[in-house]
Amino acid sequence: MFDLFFKLHPAVCVLYYLFVIILTVGSKSPLVSAAAFFSSFIFFFIIKGSKALRYFFILFPVFCVFSFLNLFFSHYGQTVLFNFLGRPCTKEALLYGMNMAFMFCSLIMIFCCYGIELSCDKFVFLFSKIAPSFSIMLVMVFRLIPFVSKKYSDVCDGRRGAGFSDGAKNRIVNLGLTFSSGLEETLETAGSMACRGFGTAKRTHFLNYKFTFRDFFLLILIFVLFFICSFCFAKGCVKIDFYPVIKLYWKPDVCFFAGSCSFLILCFIPVLLYVKEALSWHLSALKI
Repeated sequence: MFDLFFKLHPAVCVLYYLFVIILTVGSKSPLVSAAAFFSSFIFFFIIKGSKALRYFFILFPVFCVFSFLNLFFSHYGQTVLFNFLGRPCTKEALLYGMNMAFMFCSLIMIFCCYGIELSCDKFVFLFSKIAPSFSIMLVMVFRLIPFVSKKYSDVCDGRRGAGFSDGAKNRIVNLGLTFSSGLEETLETAGSMACRGFGTAKRTHFLNYKFTFRDFFLLILIFVLFFICSFCFAKGCVKIDFYPVIKLYWKPDVCFFAGSCSFLILCFIPVLLYVKEALSWHLSALKI
C-alpha cells in the first residue's frame, strides 16, 4: 500500500536497478556488495514480511558453497592455509571467493526486488514498441518457471487426493502430466492470441503510465548519484586487491565519503520512498 516506488514510471524502475547492478558488479567491492545486499533485503522484508527470511536462509548456504569452491579451485595467493590433494589453498582465494559469493547474493536480492517492482505488464509496456515480439517472448519465458511450479504443485495435490503416493514413480508421472498440461495451455494461448488479432494492428496496453514530474525528479537524482558513484569508484575509493596479497585502497578522503554516501542513498531510495509514503498516509489518517 505504501510502495511508492511501485507507482513510478517503468523506465525509472528499470534504470534504477540497472545502475545499481552495474555499480555492484563493476566495483567488486565488499563495501558496495554489503550496501546493495542489506538495502535490497530491508526493502524485500518490508514488502514481503517474514517470507523474506526464507531467502536469507537459502542464500546463506549458497554463500558458503561459492566461497569454498573458489578456495579449492583457485590456488593464487601467498598465504597458504593448508594443502588439498597436493595443491595449496590460500587465504586470498578464500576471501576472494567470499567477496564474489557476497556479490552474487546481493544480485539475487536485487533481482528479487526487481521482480516485485517490475511486473510483466510494465515490462511489455516499456519494450513492446521497441521490440514487440521479443518483449512478449521474454515475458512468457519469465513466467514459465512460476507457472510450471504452480502447475506441478496442483497436479501433485490432485493425485494425492485421489489416493496416489508421493513415490519416485508417481513424481515422474506428475512431471509428465505437468508438461502435458502446459503444452495444452500453450496451444490455447496461441489460439486465443490469434483470435484476438495479435500482431495484425497497432498494439494497445492494459496499463498506461504517464511520465510525471515526480518521475523526472527521481530520474535526475538517480543519474546524479550514479555518475558520482561511477566517478568515485573509478578513482579506486572502494578498490581492493586480493591477489597476490590483500591490499586495500580505501582512504578516509572526500572521494571515499562522496562515493559511499551516494551509493547508500541510491540503494535506499525505495526504502526512503516507502517510509515517506507511510508517514504521509499516517499523518493524513490522524487529521481525519
